[in-house]
Amino acid sequence: MHPLARKCLIWGIVLIVVAAAASSFWGQMDYLGIIDKPLAYLVGLIGTTVIMIVREAFFPVGAVLIGAAILINVLAPEVVESTGQDTDEDAAVPKD
Repeated sequence: MHPLARKCLIWGIVLIVVAAAASSFWGQMDYLGIIDKPLAYLVGLIGTTVIMIVREAFFPVGAVLIGAAILINVLAPEVVESTGQDTDEDAAVPKD
């Protein structure tokens, strides 16, 4: 796997997991009634805003990064072949 594709894949998975965990955690807090304490309106407003931003931004960015990792992994060998650079497989084969 291309190093850049690996980074994109890891970051994409991390963003999707964080967004899912944040959405689930906030839903559990609301369900358990933890938010019905003093300053509930402020906590609810800030929490809902943060969770909305995380959910609306992290899921799509994570999906795009995973797609980019797939694309880089597919297209990277073609770029190396078209530029004529030696790959790791070529370097391992002794030349006579």
